[in-house]
Amino acid sequence: MGDVFLGLRLRSSDILIAIMGMAGPGKSTLILLCTGQDVPVGHDLQAYTSDIYLLDTPGFDDTNRSDTEVLKEIALCLTKTYEDNIKLSGILYLHRITDRRMGGSAKKNLMMFRKLCGEESLMNVILVTTMWEDEYAAIGERREQELIATGGSWGALVEEGAQINRHNNTRSSAMPLLRTIAKSDRVTISIQKEMVSEHKDLNKTEAGIGLNSDILLAELRVMKEMSEALEMERQARKDQDERSAEEQRQYRETMQKRFDHLNQERENLKVGLEEMKEQIRRFKVLEGKYRENQERMRQQDKIESLEEQHKLREQEMLQRTEEASRELKSLRLQLSERGNARMGISSMRPRSSGSHYVTGSKDLVLFLSGRGFFLEAEAEISKFVRLVPMDHGSTTIILEVTLTAGHVGRAHLQLSIPNSLLG
Repeated sequence: MGDVFLGLRLRSSDILIAIMGMAGPGKSTLILLCTGQDVPVGHDLQAYTSDIYLLDTPGFDDTNRSDTEVLKEIALCLTKTYEDNIKLSGILYLHRITDRRMGGSAKKNLMMFRKLCGEESLMNVILVTTMWEDEYAAIGERREQELIATGGSWGALVEEGAQINRHNNTRSSAMPLLRTIAKSDRVTISIQKEMVSEHKDLNKTEAGIGLNSDILLAELRVMKEMSEALEMERQARKDQDERSAEEQRQYRETMQKRFDHLNQERENLKVGLEEMKEQIRRFKVLEGKYRENQERMRQQDKIESLEEQHKLREQEMLQRTEEASRELKSLRLQLSERGNARMGISSMRPRSSGSHYVTGSKDLVLFLSGRGFFLEAEAEISKFVRLVPMDHGSTTIILEVTLTAGHVGRAHLQLSIPNSLLG
């Protein structure tokens, strides 16, 4: 969310809409439906001269980030826009209608959402139920009524001005949400006022206090489990049950690590806006260096891969040369036994125009190695016509061959032989 968004050049006249909620209700899908370039924008939005930006925020149940990291990311992004005089037009808070009840993660997300926004900004909030296409209408309507009823999870929000709407995963149901928000007056939410105008550290904001309390409760639960595990370990040692005692000891160690992590998360909340900016700046520098190193490694791997391919090709050529050499020796023996090699001179001498006279059974064998059919259609060399050196490291041998054993005729044949095989 933050890195890409903070790099944009927004104007104070632009429309900024935040998309919030826990993971899974379709925030990114809704944004894709609204911004798909292959679908023309509706006329109502075309009437605006400002650009519309949709801000996809992580939920407080993100598996890849701690709640503290999520809060810092959201806070930094929203305070940065506020400093640049870019105010929110509104917020869409998404919730799956398929959820049978409001679980712990959903309640925590809603609590953090309320504290981030504050009561004064709820007039610019639309509570959006999603995934109606995956639920029976009657069941969905019953759950919706439970959410907005007095005392329900959304009851107080609705009483304070938040609107309710449905989204069925279509562009036609997504675009009216943007139109409604785009027509609203701009709003400043609590986290923006607290950190920018009142210069509060993150842990002193309403959202920070709420998250800090949530972490403290988690620490108390962990401490209780550690205490119970210690008591069970002592009892096991008293009963000389070393196996159970060791299991409890290991469990205590795991809980201690969990406690230390939670404690560090609370400490990480003690940060001001400028310090958060500096942390992001350092992170970007490190991220840039990491990407540079990754690119260098990819280039090095590419070079090594090319070198390895070259070596493999060289090895393959060498192997083929060795196989050809063995085949030549075998063919020479066969030809000698069958009396097909009638010429016994083994020498070369220059001839005019750059060609050569070539004689000798060795050259005959080379030729026959490249043209194995001579072994089946018995042939005799009538004469060597010429041998022509080539520029690319090979030599072309032109032979006149007389076919025997039932085959009548004479032909000129040529074969390109690597110089390394000609000795």
